[in-house]
Amino acid sequence: MGNDQTFMEWARTFFSDTQNLALTGAALAFLALCSWRIFARTGHNGALGLLMFVPGVNVVMLGVLAFGRWPIEKTMRTLQSKSKAARQANEILERAA
Repeated sequence: MGNDQTFMEWARTFFSDTQNLALTGAALAFLALCSWRIFARTGHNGALGLLMFVPGVNVVMLGVLAFGRWPIEKTMRTLQSKSKAARQANEILERAA
């Protein structure tokens, strides 16, 4: 009986640890995907999101997101200036017509 009880304890611990490991792995994969997408949507390289898992560096990367200039902002400003120039050109053409 002693061997059966020891095996049951081992099995219970093993499966419990495996389930915990699987759940932790799934949660880390989800966080990695989320941080990758956040960085990619701001115009940065998505791989920078993986730095969120490095202690200390994650605080710096959060500061970069919060206070730094995003590459996507530069693209938006460029498109807005082109749009403004196009509107001005259309106004000039309409006045000339």
